[in-house]
Amino acid sequence: MNQFNFKFNQKDVEGLKRAILRNPLKVKTEAGKFFVRVMAEYNKGIIRNPWRVGGSGGGSPVDTANMRDTHKRTIRPWEAKIEPNLKKAPYAEPVHKGRPWLDYVFNSKMQIAYKLGDDFLKSVVNDLAK
Repeated sequence: MNQFNFKFNQKDVEGLKRAILRNPLKVKTEAGKFFVRVMAEYNKGIIRNPWRVGGSGGGSPVDTANMRDTHKRTIRPWEAKIEPNLKKAPYAEPVHKGRPWLDYVFNSKMQIAYKLGDDFLKSVVNDLAK
């Protein structure tokens, strides 16, 4: 499966460094909001756009099982991920391997994720101007 990697240009990195030095709590809080917003977008794609066996689309497969509830979502400071929840569904790991529905969701939500990343950067870097 693809991974979401948000890359900053050099100017953004310098602004982010200054923002962290000036107000680390604000940067951490805004980063948390960024992760929550990105995960919400990916979650919408997984749950609301079912993938049919032999068909296309994104979201969780519905003909093989209800996979929507077998995704574990974790948001921590500086990290967010979606992965199979093996406690809820021990069969999830082999079924989730290759997860074409998540690749579809990943690709369809990429522009929104980058927009949210830009919003995050603007929020913390603009704080420097105050």
